[in-house]
Amino acid sequence: MSKLTRYALLFLSFYFEFSLNILILAQTDDIDPPHHGCDNSSYYNRSSSFERNLNRVLANLPLTNSGYGFLNSSSGQGPDVVSAIALCRGDIELNPCGTCVNKAIGNLTQVCPNQKEGSIFYNECMVTYSNENLLGRLTEAKYPITDWRSENVTAKADDVPSFTRDLLNLLNNLTVVAAGGGSLLKYAADTMTRPNSQVTYGVMQCTPDLSKQQCTNCLKDAVSQMVSQVSGSIGVQVYLPKCNMRYEDYRFYGDASNIPQPDSPPPDAQQSSSGRNTRVTRIATSIILSTATFMIIVASVCTFAMYRKKRMLKKTLEECLQNAFSMTLSLLIFFVTASWECLRRFPIHVLNETLCIDVGFSLVANRYDISIVEPLEYNFGTVSVATNNFSEDNKIGQGGFGLVYKGKLEDGRLIAVKRLLRDYGQGEREFKNEVLLVAKLHHRNLVGLLGFCIEGSERVLIYELMPNASLDKFLFDPDRRTLLDWDTSYNIIEGVARGLLYLHEDSRLRIVHRDLKCSNILLDAEMNAKITDFGMARLFSPDETQGNTSRIVGTYGYMAPEYVMHGEFSVKLDVFSFGVLVLEIITGQANQSYQNGNSHVYLLSHAWRNWRDGTASNIIDPILLKGSYSINEIIRSIHIALLCVQKNVADRPTMSSVVLMFNSFSLTLQVPKQPAFFIQGSVDNVLPSIDEYDVSEGCNKGSESSQASENDATISEITPR
Repeated sequence: MSKLTRYALLFLSFYFEFSLNILILAQTDDIDPPHHGCDNSSYYNRSSSFERNLNRVLANLPLTNSGYGFLNSSSGQGPDVVSAIALCRGDIELNPCGTCVNKAIGNLTQVCPNQKEGSIFYNECMVTYSNENLLGRLTEAKYPITDWRSENVTAKADDVPSFTRDLLNLLNNLTVVAAGGGSLLKYAADTMTRPNSQVTYGVMQCTPDLSKQQCTNCLKDAVSQMVSQVSGSIGVQVYLPKCNMRYEDYRFYGDASNIPQPDSPPPDAQQSSSGRNTRVTRIATSIILSTATFMIIVASVCTFAMYRKKRMLKKTLEECLQNAFSMTLSLLIFFVTASWECLRRFPIHVLNETLCIDVGFSLVANRYDISIVEPLEYNFGTVSVATNNFSEDNKIGQGGFGLVYKGKLEDGRLIAVKRLLRDYGQGEREFKNEVLLVAKLHHRNLVGLLGFCIEGSERVLIYELMPNASLDKFLFDPDRRTLLDWDTSYNIIEGVARGLLYLHEDSRLRIVHRDLKCSNILLDAEMNAKITDFGMARLFSPDETQGNTSRIVGTYGYMAPEYVMHGEFSVKLDVFSFGVLVLEIITGQANQSYQNGNSHVYLLSHAWRNWRDGTASNIIDPILLKGSYSINEIIRSIHIALLCVQKNVADRPTMSSVVLMFNSFSLTLQVPKQPAFFIQGSVDNVLPSIDEYDVSEGCNKGSESSQASENDATISEITPR
């Protein structure tokens, strides 16, 4: 191998490393070190109700984004109440906001261990929690944070008194604009230019739950903090729990016009063209710069070698340069193709937070605990070996369109394998539905699809295995039921609510599950709920709210009246099913066979009568009243469930409202009306036969598994908003 070749290989290695570094720098933003403040006057004990409420609130906080960067959550009552808020700077888009808030939450309990009140502040966001209600209140600034740069305006030949006077005018104008904002955003940004042409950039912001006067007072306090501690600095930041201000001699904020609207379609349905163009420009610039650099380096090596060896022929030099150009062109084509493939295959909002650089284009994107991965296609032989040739011993369940087996892959991963029945008419349609849906969905409260298999007539789905099987195996088993104390049950209810919220509002498409029931709620090793079985799910585009079908499918007892009677379905269908599920969890009995003495009563009617008569505690399963529990929390959950099962679709809350109800005890609930399918007295000989509908039997006690019905293949008639 010639020296020239060795030089070329050496610099080729350098080029790859250099390009990688440039791409990484192009895709990542520096995250500033945080400031924090903690209340050292009050502490909570480990494993206390306060700590459980705090963990619950902080876990739910990222899910409550208003769309304008304000988040709030609360839980508990009395001395154990916990309230938390988060605020992202007004120009920060949804994904970076979520990243910052998640990072802040992860650090907050570390910097404020066991304190009942604390705040953490980054340049892009801040998070505060307290043992007092934070919403709508201007809390006392117990630990204001003021940070400033040591460089003074005098270093830039500016007059401090004159600068201060102009600065206060700027901050006063920003205060007026920010305080005058609406209930979604109170944010202002502007500049001032000094006689020496120096520009100062300023931002002021309040949490939008404050009134105009409260916001004004908070920002005035922030300015007072600055004036009392700093004079003449070219850059200052002041953080209070409900507002903040900052000014610098450089532009540190972006254009607030790109903030997503609350009712806008998801980011990939209606992308910000400027954000996309910016990202594409940065990637393209990185490729061009790194490629040009490599070409210059190789050309320099060739030229250097020519001068070192004057006997080198002109032809040899030309060949060297020609080879360098060919290699550079090939690499340029590779990187352009790779980058284009990343942009084509993955949403731009995912690329904003991740780096797509490896040849396989592996991608994991974190957004509010949501991951997006591409499912793998498995060989049928591999799946057969993993399940011991689909042996009866490995069978763990069955549905109307297939059997479910447990298995173990060669790498040691435990899996659940759904094998569709070959003679089931709608099986392939069910299969395609689930692959198309679940492949695009990955949330901590949805069962993850690991892969699939299509070979001849075989159709197989591979899921992550849930070690604790489905909820009905606990709910209706006398022995295992004792494991469902209130904390565990409440966690399951919240998990299902978060999963539905993702399907209805946060996923790429608006999705109606249509078959939510206890056997379709799986439990992981920590008893966290995960929704499964998307075979009957239906899609809506973001601006559609209601659909129509000529064939009724689902599970008897969980279906809303408008769906049973008219075939109309919307996200409120899942809300109805969720309400039934919550009542089943609280009572410990199936909705079709609630036993009151010697007779069977309809669960919804019985629950509403007891709530109306002030005897709601009568329907609570005694098992929930053991250990740590709050009777008010349980009764409030019954109240929320009754709101979900209202006959009128408009009277039912959305899942975003449901999640807020469960996490904000300061929120006043509406009075539920008589629920759907209200039946006075016993249901014996009253309810119609299941055969009248194309439905399954649901979660009956003692049943090995519930039967899933056929998927409706008709085209929906969409009613526009």
